[in-house]
Amino acid sequence: MKKKPAIIQGRGILTIGKVSEPVHIIVEFHAKRRPEPDGKGVWYAGCLETVKDTGELINYRIRDEANKEDAVKTAKAWQAQYNVDKKKFFEAVEASKQLFPAPEHCEPLEPADSKKIETAENELLRLQWPRTYKILSARRLGALRVDKASTAGALPQSSDDAELEKAWLLDATERGYNPKSETVPYDMDLFKALVLARNHFEKRKKSIVTDAKFHIALNWKYGWCYLSAKAVADNLNSLLKPSKKFDANMVRQYTKALGLKTKRMPGPDFKVPTKSPIKSE
Repeated sequence: MKKKPAIIQGRGILTIGKVSEPVHIIVEFHAKRRPEPDGKGVWYAGCLETVKDTGELINYRIRDEANKEDAVKTAKAWQAQYNVDKKKFFEAVEASKQLFPAPEHCEPLEPADSKKIETAENELLRLQWPRTYKILSARRLGALRVDKASTAGALPQSSDDAELEKAWLLDATERGYNPKSETVPYDMDLFKALVLARNHFEKRKKSIVTDAKFHIALNWKYGWCYLSAKAVADNLNSLLKPSKKFDANMVRQYTKALGLKTKRMPGPDFKVPTKSPIKSE
């Protein structure tokens, strides 16, 4: 299944990657009788998963039972479990969207704060994926923000997705991705650009400051906005393990550059999780 570049966003993650187009799966449960040579037949429970648009069968599960009643019972049990799992999935998606509540002696995040956080996230995304982000942001209606736990949404559409593919390939290579597994069209200009992008990565490697700002922007609404600058620095040191440790003054510089405002009032720090799913590249 063809994958296309898209903005992927969820709790603790914001990047541009390739995702598959969403597929509508139909799940059916049934109890049926299978004819046998002896003429008696066998009752069985079945679970059928097919692609709605193509009718392609992607999974089929069956279990033979002693009689019709048992087959119906098994099919209903499978469906009940499916409904439970489906409910848990959507509950987890909604839970991941909940912001960290303001603790005592702290001001809550306001809509204006959320806007500034989104602006900071987008600016960091633009700096890390300049070519791809430019195309996706220009498409606005097509730029996809996919929740990490969900495949809902529509992929960006364009009469010339080749330019988007090239932009992603160049940005990814400049970030250390090896394009040898990609099917690259014969284009000498593109080949030269890929060599330059790779050389740029080798010279620049990763920017620990950019990584720090990225963690701050992504975790700000999930509790870091309520921490002291020293506590944020401690979190960054725990996550990134830099050769030169971050300090409170550096954190204040980064948050000011990002346009983020602390919501912490005078008082003791509280603990928020320092473990982050963000991987420093």
